[in-house]
Amino acid sequence: MKASPRRSRPPSGSWDRTRLEDRCGAMCEAVGGCWAACARVIQSHLGGATRILVGAVLVVTAGIAPPSKSIAAATRPANSGLPDSVLATVGARSITVSEFWRTWRDTHPGTATDTLTPQSVRGFLEVLIDRELIHAAAARERWTWTALDSAAYRTQVDRITLRAALDGALEQARVASGDSLASVAAAGVLARERAMSALAPRFEDSVLERVARAFAAIPRPVSDSSLSAQLRMLEVLPAFDPAERTTAIARTATAGNVTVNDIVTPWARLSAAYRPRIETTGQVRDLAENVLFERWLRNQAAARDYERNPEIARVLVRERELIDVQHLMARYVYATAPPPPGTFERYGREHAAEWSIPPRWSVIRLETADRAAATRLALLLRDPVAAESLVSRAARQGARYRTEIGAARDSALFARAVAAGSGTVLGPDASGAGWTVTRIEALLPARTPEWTEILPQVEQRWYADESARHLADLLARERRRQRVRIGDIDPGPAAARAPDEPDELTEP
Repeated sequence: MKASPRRSRPPSGSWDRTRLEDRCGAMCEAVGGCWAACARVIQSHLGGATRILVGAVLVVTAGIAPPSKSIAAATRPANSGLPDSVLATVGARSITVSEFWRTWRDTHPGTATDTLTPQSVRGFLEVLIDRELIHAAAARERWTWTALDSAAYRTQVDRITLRAALDGALEQARVASGDSLASVAAAGVLARERAMSALAPRFEDSVLERVARAFAAIPRPVSDSSLSAQLRMLEVLPAFDPAERTTAIARTATAGNVTVNDIVTPWARLSAAYRPRIETTGQVRDLAENVLFERWLRNQAAARDYERNPEIARVLVRERELIDVQHLMARYVYATAPPPPGTFERYGREHAAEWSIPPRWSVIRLETADRAAATRLALLLRDPVAAESLVSRAARQGARYRTEIGAARDSALFARAVAAGSGTVLGPDASGAGWTVTRIEALLPARTPEWTEILPQVEQRWYADESARHLADLLARERRRQRVRIGDIDPGPAAARAPDEPDELTEP
């Protein structure tokens, strides 16, 4: 690799907010919607972090994810015609072509790589360099993990090794069936059948029948009933005596017994919208076999010591590093001393235009997966009394159907509301999750909020800006400490996806 020294950013005595905001905004765009990895960091320190701080945290968490392909596929070269060259080095750490594209795929699911420009490629590489700088800083110190850290890490180990065991079971099922192209669903059924043959569970028919009757007794939602009534019906759980919950449905010699509670608890954890309707003994048996299949996979993971697999070991190293990075961020980025008196007032005046509240519409907005139900809701919302009654009943149950829309948040809906006027109902409109119905209530004029209203936002924004400044200082120090070298290799969109990469799997 022909390497060229990377230009160091000149140290700045004063913080250029606009330049850093643009940089962090680019980080957000480059890393995309990687919220799952950084949500616990943001929530534990600042709650609703601003755009600047979100971008900063995404730098740290970009690319920290379990392998998204099977262990067999992950441990062989992605594409023999494309060597895994080094794009950049940060001290002793390197960023390779495969690492670049793996992180890109993890953070930009479904994004076409042929739309990438040299500028966007370089921008994303800069994000990965910043990530490695922070990881290197965290690795130099010894951190004391909390009980929560240890529990979170063990959860990740369990999830990743269970996924590896599932990948292996699916591969074996495809080989045994002779269908190497079997879908994940078909291979999953075959894998579970093979596991049941090995476990040889003995089912209690009388218990299966009692459990099926309890599930079948759950009332079905009536389509012409109110929305709140349908929600209440969907939340109903099967009724069992406490003693009956410990009754065994199936018994095995190596995976233990499956009790009523073992199948009811995971079923109840599912969202009411996704719970399968259970009415027959065969469906109850399927639930019990799912529990046994998961136990069998865990036994397989333990027996094969998946934690020592090179691909999994690499991911687990990154998981441990991520916990250390969280401690680093808490100490050097989020830790901010209380400001002198008058700081918030001065900050609020300096950014007064950002706190003004523009005109917005007060609306009642409902969403449902069924178009016919959305049509009935639209007819209901045309009656102002019925609409208010629905909102009031939902509020008592903790649901908020009334909201506000502004031109900045939803310009298209805001323009439609202006054209339609108060009292009108828009929709049903197709949305990503189903169908949306909106009742336009009133136009709320622009206003300047009172100081007491914006004080929490001012404080949060000030602390977020301070954290972003601390992060910029940390990165500047690391750039002076660590030698960063960027090569002349172009990763190329052709390397973005290996031709032998298997179908994506749903994590267990």
